[in-house]
Amino acid sequence: MFLSPKNIFDHTLPELKSYKINFSLKRLTPGVDNIHHDVHISPKLRKSAIAIIEYLIAIHSNATELESIKKSSSGLTNARDDFQETCVDVLLNAINQAKLQKEYQVDFLAQAALTRLILEEIRNRFESLVEHYKNIIRKNEVTRSSGIKTVILLKE
Repeated sequence: MFLSPKNIFDHTLPELKSYKINFSLKRLTPGVDNIHHDVHISPKLRKSAIAIIEYLIAIHSNATELESIKKSSSGLTNARDDFQETCVDVLLNAINQAKLQKEYQVDFLAQAALTRLILEEIRNRFESLVEHYKNIIRKNEVTRSSGIKTVILLKE
């Protein structure tokens, strides 16, 4: 199921320090609900984010079920290039909109929306991988703990 784990602690990690960011969107007009700011995420951006996240999870999880994804290095390169190109387009568009409106908070909003999209998709893909393995574990436990009749009854 899993390949032998790599020692992820072979290198030293940078020291983490807390910091404070002055991040405000007060000068932007709120969205429809007058609380949140409306942001449209393009389907192309979401699709390219999902593709690169799936490759990265396949590489770093060492799961044997995802070996076919890992072996396709050209797919990873294409996904990375597509994601990078799409992000550059989105962020440049946000910068241009910010300049046009003379409001730099538009750029902040775009960066925050992009970050949120990436974090949500990482969480979603990881949760689906965990759920997949939970199902495999359940199937193996049921098969080992009970006879074949019970397994057949459960499947029906």
